[in-house]
Amino acid sequence: NPHYGWAMRTRLLHILLVILLSLSCTHVVWSQGFDWQYSARFPVDVPTRFYGIELGGSYGMFQGSLDYVELATGFPCCTYDAGRGTHIRGAVTVDSWLTPVVSLQLGIGLDVRSTALTSNLQTVPRRNGNDIKVVTTQYELDGTVTYGQLSGALRYRLFDSHLNVGLGTRILLRLAAPTVEQRERILGPDDQFFTGNPPSKVANLPSAVITDASAFVLEPFALLAYDISLHRGTYLSPTFTVGMSVNSLSSTQSWRTLDLGLGIRLVRAF
Repeated sequence: NPHYGWAMRTRLLHILLVILLSLSCTHVVWSQGFDWQYSARFPVDVPTRFYGIELGGSYGMFQGSLDYVELATGFPCCTYDAGRGTHIRGAVTVDSWLTPVVSLQLGIGLDVRSTALTSNLQTVPRRNGNDIKVVTTQYELDGTVTYGQLSGALRYRLFDSHLNVGLGTRILLRLAAPTVEQRERILGPDDQFFTGNPPSKVANLPSAVITDASAFVLEPFALLAYDISLHRGTYLSPTFTVGMSVNSLSSTQSWRTLDLGLGIRLVRAF
């Protein structure tokens, strides 16, 4: 029956057209991994650009060779070669989806970095009458540097899930001179003290390092994040990052950091 064959071909064409339209709608609606439409009967335009804020903190491990020179004598008395620190950052951000699985992130904000450095051990002979003792000391330095931060990253959704990985970089621009506190601590023997009223195991020193902190620092990083839908057009992204400075944090000496960070990003389409 020719009419029956025509009807079957028309029905198959309708089915194929419905399948193609469904795939096309799925491609748009799930562009961030979330189905934000209320019903298939009421499709919505899914946004691809989101704005929000990001807050984060990190633990920094430092390696370097920062020489401390006594201002009064010009004598280099120690070298700071290791340390640790905490970093706190905040930024306003934009998250733009270039494809259904790739997004570009941009941010501008502040990054405050606190550093605690320790020197190699120093041994100094001290005479008390006819008694000579070898005293072991260590220099300690605490510093804080405030940077303006520009950041950018590309991230990729894994397996069409909400888990994503990415690569990015931070550009740090120093906003002010660092604040620095420096001291020398007697580690032993127990009966040795710095002269003073009262005698103390710790002597405060003038600062002569980190005053040459670099005005510009480039820090690439890798990220692992998971997007959580809170409401139609709003999502939250807990993020783990690993970064390392390319250039020295000091403009004249070697000082680099490995940064392990946790952050959270809240964005919404407007």
